[in-house]
Amino acid sequence: MLGETPLSNVSESVRTERISDVLQRMPLVFAVNVVNAAASAWVLARAEPWPGPAAWFAVIALISLARLALWREDRRRRLPPVPRAAMVTLTTLATGLAWGLGAALLWPDKPVYRVFVVFVVGGMCAGSVTTNAMHFPTLACFVLAACLPVAGRFFAEGTRPDLMMGGMILIFAAALLSTGRQFSRGYGERAMLRWRLDEANQRLRQEIDDHKATSASLRESQKLEAIGRLTAGIAHDFNNLLMSIGGNIDLLQARLNRPETTRRLEAMRGAVERGSQLTRQLLAFGRRQRLTPQVVDLNGTLADTVRLLASVLGNRVAVVLQSDAGLWPVFVDPGQVEHAIFNLALNARDAMPDGGTITIGAVNRPEVPRAITADLTPGAYVEVSVADTGAGMAEDVLTRAVEPFYTTKEPGQGSGLGLSQVYGIARQSGGTLLIESEPGRGTIVRLFLPRAREMADAESPG
Repeated sequence: MLGETPLSNVSESVRTERISDVLQRMPLVFAVNVVNAAASAWVLARAEPWPGPAAWFAVIALISLARLALWREDRRRRLPPVPRAAMVTLTTLATGLAWGLGAALLWPDKPVYRVFVVFVVGGMCAGSVTTNAMHFPTLACFVLAACLPVAGRFFAEGTRPDLMMGGMILIFAAALLSTGRQFSRGYGERAMLRWRLDEANQRLRQEIDDHKATSASLRESQKLEAIGRLTAGIAHDFNNLLMSIGGNIDLLQARLNRPETTRRLEAMRGAVERGSQLTRQLLAFGRRQRLTPQVVDLNGTLADTVRLLASVLGNRVAVVLQSDAGLWPVFVDPGQVEHAIFNLALNARDAMPDGGTITIGAVNRPEVPRAITADLTPGAYVEVSVADTGAGMAEDVLTRAVEPFYTTKEPGQGSGLGLSQVYGIARQSGGTLLIESEPGRGTIVRLFLPRAREMADAESPG
């Protein structure tokens, strides 16, 4: 399940979003700055000789172009958060200084032009609230850099009207910053709330998905449990019939000594043996076979099994063993585990008619996948996996893979009891089985077997 994101991470994400919001408005900011600077330079040229107004316009235009380039760079390569924030704030500060210092240095003598300059700078500051308030440091840099030089120039004049104008500019700047601060705080609170809601929705979706997976696993386990009980009951009764038939065959063989009769009785004996093997497989699926569990070192068991498989599977199939050196011991019936792995390897070989690789692995699992927790009691397990590079299974085949007598092989090539028997061995040993497969990507079967210590504690008297 997803954990809650730390507050520091959410705050960093919100800061990044603030800068992104400011950057998105860069084309509009570029247009406003260049147009207003051009108009202001044209008006001031009537009161001030060139090149002063022209130089002022050039500085603002160059800084605006740099900010537009920053916007394009960000759209193309997504600059890391810290350089983005620093560059946005610094270029905004430079723009504010260009407006404020330019107005102070080009200070017109005529009052009408001074009012025009104050009006333009004030309008740029007011507009900055709409474009920069999402990131308050950027807004503060622009407003203070633009207003303080103009206010300082009024204070330097020293007359009462000039002092009053300077004070009004400072009040205007304070009002803009206060409004911008409130806007920024509201923006941040909404962004934080949105992040929290998104996070809650993501956790909820994850919990729903986990619940669906667990429910599906539980339903499948209950279905197989019901099939297993039915199968075990039928197999038990069928085995009793076979024992009766076998006993009578023994009596007939003892009394009749004719070759033809003996041959027929031997054929009947073979059929009984095949039936007995079938009942053993069914009892294994139904978890009714007799097991003799003991502490087993899987590293040795797997090494012996791989050596045997290498000689059985043929040259077209490579067998690779990958197991942890510190593999935990397990509490299982060693003969049944060997039989299960052997069965899985034969299935894997059949899935690779043109040859391939079978990888047998074993790892310690302090925790098991959530999808199979419904099948297991809490504790530590060892995962034994058998992976092939074959054709894989479609979803409809995968969901029925462990059902008894279900097979995709041609008639006479398989009974459909191999995986059923392996599943039964795993469940009766206190573990379970998980199959992962996709068409064209092979299959991996994972056996989860209980760690010896866990089972030993459970078996020991209280």
